[in-house]
Amino acid sequence: MAHQQYFQARFLGEASDVFTCTINGRERAFVNMPEGGPQELVGANEPRSRHVTLGPFLSLKSSSAPDVNYRFDCSPIYATSAGRDSVFAIDGRVVVQLTPASNADDSKLMVSRIAGGEDEAGGEVRDRDVPEGADEQRRDGSGAEARFTFGLRCPAPAGNGVLYVVDGDRIRKLQLAPQQVQQPGAGAEGEGAAAAGVGGAAVVVTTPQLAGWQPRAIWGLAHIPPEQLSGAGNASAAAGANAGGGGCLVFSTGTALYSLPLPPPPQGGGGSGAAATAAPAAAATGPQPLTPQLLAGHPDEPGARDAEAGCDARFTAIRIGLALDGDGTVILLDQHAQHAQHTAIRRVSLRDGGAVSTLGVMTEALTRPAVLAGSGCLAAIITAPQPGVSVIALGLPPPRGVLAAEAALGAGGAAAGGGGSEGSGGTPGKSRSRLAAEEEEVEGGVAGSSGGGHKRRRK
Repeated sequence: MAHQQYFQARFLGEASDVFTCTINGRERAFVNMPEGGPQELVGANEPRSRHVTLGPFLSLKSSSAPDVNYRFDCSPIYATSAGRDSVFAIDGRVVVQLTPASNADDSKLMVSRIAGGEDEAGGEVRDRDVPEGADEQRRDGSGAEARFTFGLRCPAPAGNGVLYVVDGDRIRKLQLAPQQVQQPGAGAEGEGAAAAGVGGAAVVVTTPQLAGWQPRAIWGLAHIPPEQLSGAGNASAAAGANAGGGGCLVFSTGTALYSLPLPPPPQGGGGSGAAATAAPAAAATGPQPLTPQLLAGHPDEPGARDAEAGCDARFTAIRIGLALDGDGTVILLDQHAQHAQHTAIRRVSLRDGGAVSTLGVMTEALTRPAVLAGSGCLAAIITAPQPGVSVIALGLPPPRGVLAAEAALGAGGAAAGGGGSEGSGGTPGKSRSRLAAEEEEVEGGVAGSSGGGHKRRRK
């Protein structure tokens, strides 16, 4: 990456998320601004584009009062929806769904609350053990009855109306009723109706049980569909592609990456073949615990080491968010071992058994990565030395958009999400950063123990 051309869009103020979504069948990239909300990144989704400009803002209206602007309580975190022309976002401890106001209007989205509430809060999880009593504060249930312990992050759509989110040290699952994968202009009549579901069917929130999991903060989450797992060298990940499996989740802690194979989707949820026959048996016995498998890194040993075997690799401090390219390869951002304000861009290949390689090092603190559909560029939020947005050309295969994924799965699309943002608009200027010199790239064995003395910067 030392000689890789790249370009960078920089904005005044802070921005903490870049995301891609489908609106009326068209893939578009946005950066979320604190004052105006999602603002389009024109050119970021175009192949071989080297010029990114700021476009118009999206207009967000409350479904309960269509003429009133919807105001988020927190900085929202967006994800491409598992359904056609629909977007999920998380607002603190609340999950909302955004749908186009009409087939002819690409600029207005209607926002409806579908799960969670602001009471019985647990607070924001930090780089420490999860507080005692966190499990008691969580509540599974339907729509507005469900409760989340912490400010949610890393929404990961998995198709078939399923959305996974990180709730502190746990993963929560939202299952939308088929009617709730709304068509353009079919917004629910008010937030209560959205939470209850169209036609009376509710969003169901559950907490998958992770066998043998020692609770610790989860910082990244992504769903890899089964067709991208065939030939995976990691046994756990490959299991998600076999017997009609539902793909697998990949999630990160501070220094490790895990894979979590998923069971087949329920009958009637778009599954076919082995998935359709396996689902009734699963329903009869109830949900079974899922077993996380170490994919790369070590849960208690920070470091900076690439390796062909994932268990031999080490990470210093994985920043928030995981991104996927079109091959299902995981792209993550790791704090540089010697320079806390620098960022190593790391690649983890499930096809190669969790092999870890470093694509390069940036001389900025980056977080919340996303691989943009169309261009395959890596977008990330700059937190230091100056806040902004970086869009980097790495030659990554672009992820398939929601509509293409729907065609392949015969159901809802699958895509990875990013995080919410804050900042103010500005004109992208010339890049003020450069790739770090080769001698500053991540080297094996650095900070190879928990006593290495480095300080984590969680952004």
